[in-house]
Amino acid sequence: MGVAWRYWRWVKIDPGQGRAVVPLAPARDFFHQQLGYYADDERVDDKTSQRHLKKHLEQEPETLVGRLSEACLRCFISTQIDWICNDLAQKFGSVGEFDHHDLLSLVLDDVGVAELVILTPFAKRTPSTRALHQANKGEPENSSTVPVRHIPLAVQILQSFDPEKAQLSTWCRQMVVSQGEFSKFLKERGITLESDWSILNNTSSDQLRRILQRFNKFPSPKIEQAVHLLESYHAIYRHDRLQKLQEKGTRGRCRPPGSDQLMRMLDYLQKRGISSPSSAQLLEQLQAIAQIIRESRRPQTIPLDDGHISSIIQPETEAEEHIFLKEYRKVFEETLTEAIAQVVEAQAARYKRRKQPCDREYLLGLKLFHCKGQSMSEIAPQVNLEHQFQVSRLLKLKDLRDDVRRTMLAKLGQRISILALDYNDSVQLHKVDKELDIAMNAPVAPALQEALEADVDKMISAAEKEAATAHYFLKTSFSHVLCRYLDTKE
Repeated sequence: MGVAWRYWRWVKIDPGQGRAVVPLAPARDFFHQQLGYYADDERVDDKTSQRHLKKHLEQEPETLVGRLSEACLRCFISTQIDWICNDLAQKFGSVGEFDHHDLLSLVLDDVGVAELVILTPFAKRTPSTRALHQANKGEPENSSTVPVRHIPLAVQILQSFDPEKAQLSTWCRQMVVSQGEFSKFLKERGITLESDWSILNNTSSDQLRRILQRFNKFPSPKIEQAVHLLESYHAIYRHDRLQKLQEKGTRGRCRPPGSDQLMRMLDYLQKRGISSPSSAQLLEQLQAIAQIIRESRRPQTIPLDDGHISSIIQPETEAEEHIFLKEYRKVFEETLTEAIAQVVEAQAARYKRRKQPCDREYLLGLKLFHCKGQSMSEIAPQVNLEHQFQVSRLLKLKDLRDDVRRTMLAKLGQRISILALDYNDSVQLHKVDKELDIAMNAPVAPALQEALEADVDKMISAAEKEAATAHYFLKTSFSHVLCRYLDTKE
């Protein structure tokens, strides 16, 4: 599930102002007409919506319906690119000395989206995705079309997107992080996009031996043991990957080895007379080897998905834990974003209906407090109030946190229950019943609800402490997401 405005707000780089958000009313009206969602809807079925829009784009690219479908999808892509860059800047910006805009300037290069919704003849507009694709191959769409050398990343994403294989948000992230200049920029700042499994895949036995010898703290038997583990990984995992490449002809991202592959690695080691650990221990040792290789590089690098390990699950295998936790963190932030948008919009709407509307003052006050770190007394004159207590009454920060918590838990429970089904062979939710009723109106399992509440309460508690501390500035995920949302409102 997602929020509707992602399909009609275009995020772009304005040469004079930097990052800018441009609402496209025709795209908004078209999205409502085609899919029945309103601008403030918070539970948009992204998969169905994207499939519907991509079908129109492919079947009738030169009609108004096709152009509006394309505009909606490119708006969604621009929002995802913006979120991805902001997420990476928040996680690694201090380490790599870069910010949100530095990353945006590398990948947010789409132009002409607004022109897609203008009722002008097709040939006079900015070239369509189809025209750009053909021009790039040296095949002009028609005699009046000038070949275009550069295809914006958003257009590349849309061209290669298959809604039957993945959601657009997932495909956007994969395309963004693998974009050449983007990857090079991060690597130069010590941020690697390689997973442990890719590092092991691309390191030979001789290279590993030299690396371990260079550390001068590994005895020869330990070095040879590590080399044998790497050889077992190559014999099974790399062999499977090469075989899949030959069959499908495409190279995907290196995923953690599955339980079957780990068992085959253990069998490989046993047949060569090498004492073998359990599957979990083998996985841990392989990751330790990858970390040593990572640390040996100059500049030293850190994994892209390094982050907080939530207490939400107790995994049976670390491989599945790694995948599940990434998905869980993504769903958690998306749900927080949706909850904040819903709660703030509702409160702003109530303030707007007053005899003396103060919805703008409310949104400005939130921004000054949460994003600028100003005190209530500093905010008062800027929102036409005289006293500090009046600002407190206007912002109602405790009510805001309570409402976000309640809204977020209502959304999060069902989504995590559904997500967990994909990992039910190897991921056990903490004290959760084995069988989950995931009907949309069914209650969430009590133990799952308890675990989710613990995570949400931890986040809300941090936001409460932050609000009570003088001179704070964007230290919590609550403020970070709230400020990102307020930016879109502007």
